[in-house]
Amino acid sequence: MNYTYFYKDCYYNLGDLVTIGKYDVLISAYCHDARVEQPWGQIDAKRKIWIFAPDNSSLVFKPKGEDFILNDLSDLTYLLNFPECIGIKTSDRICIDCTGFIIPVLFVLLRGFQIHGILHFDVLYSEPQRYLLAENTSFSDYYFDTNQILGYGGMHTSDMNNDILFIASGYDDQRISDIANYKKSVKKKVQILGFPPLQADMFQENIVKAYNAESALGSQCFDLIENNIFSPAYDPFVTAQSIKEYLTERQKKIPFSNIYFSPLSSKPHALGIALFYIWEEGHHQAMSVIYPQCKNYITENSEGIGCIWKYEFMLPSYK
Repeated sequence: MNYTYFYKDCYYNLGDLVTIGKYDVLISAYCHDARVEQPWGQIDAKRKIWIFAPDNSSLVFKPKGEDFILNDLSDLTYLLNFPECIGIKTSDRICIDCTGFIIPVLFVLLRGFQIHGILHFDVLYSEPQRYLLAENTSFSDYYFDTNQILGYGGMHTSDMNNDILFIASGYDDQRISDIANYKKSVKKKVQILGFPPLQADMFQENIVKAYNAESALGSQCFDLIENNIFSPAYDPFVTAQSIKEYLTERQKKIPFSNIYFSPLSSKPHALGIALFYIWEEGHHQAMSVIYPQCKNYITENSEGIGCIWKYEFMLPSYK
């Protein structure tokens, strides 16, 4: 499997989205952000479904569309049956706009699609032109625990001598530290960094924040550039392929005992991790995706719309 063979396209203006054609179902996670609200209005779909986080479920004004309210972000088991709950058919042409999603919700949704045999769909992502507070932008607050993401827990071994932790490092340096400290027994830690970045200044901002977590990550992530993975912040397919090539090359002599991923950077990086995990059947291996749980996820933190990406996703049948 070469993940770079998957197809993607880029739209530079909102009006260009009309060329995508008509979907049967559009799914988006609501937040008050132009990157989420404006593409919603441009995409032609028979059904448009908003997923609302619990803190948004009581909004007085809700944009037009069907509602699906998330009951509890700490237990997303019910979300595995999302396709059945809303009556999606395997023959439907489906689009997921991932821009406003909280990452664990997006991951569980993808796993639910696979379980219900919905294996081919499009995913949209709208880049920000800038983050409001530059490198000081926050995406979460009030950390309280780290857990495996539902559907992404593998069959781990008790041998932990050669464990590896991949952290897709974004602006949330405190979350990077939280994950690194949670897995402090893992000696080998690798950052997945967004290069090229979404916007020219974002790589420098990202590196500034990542360095704040150096004491938790260890100097190995900063001493030698080849100790990290550099993957375009906008490309899930190159990200998945980069992970595969890294593991393939370094496991020729001694296989890693347990492999962990934590997607803390861009949504395309997270999609790449999910795609790799699902295709490689990580749930049948010593492989898991972990994520820091917080009381508050901050979604309204950007300004403007850059490129809008469309990724054509294909998943393997669930085994």
